[in-house]
Amino acid sequence: MADFLLRNIDDDVMDTFKRRAQIKGHSLQQELAEVIRTAARPTRDEILRLFEEFDSLGDGIPADVDIVELIREEREGRGWR
Repeated sequence: MADFLLRNIDDDVMDTFKRRAQIKGHSLQQELAEVIRTAARPTRDEILRLFEEFDSLGDGIPADVDIVELIREEREGRGWR
């Protein structure tokens, strides 16, 4: 896994993340890692754009693929991993 250092964060922002971490019962590092993981997930528009790219490559999306379910799975953190 990668490490990075982020400087010059406003104190009120850090306090907010510290409170969230405390409420959830985990460390500030765990809280910030979860925020970054969530932000790194592809957006709905990115997923749809990807499907459009796939569609342009061939016969399109197979009929048995439920795009809505794929997006739902991604939103819930269960897909595309």
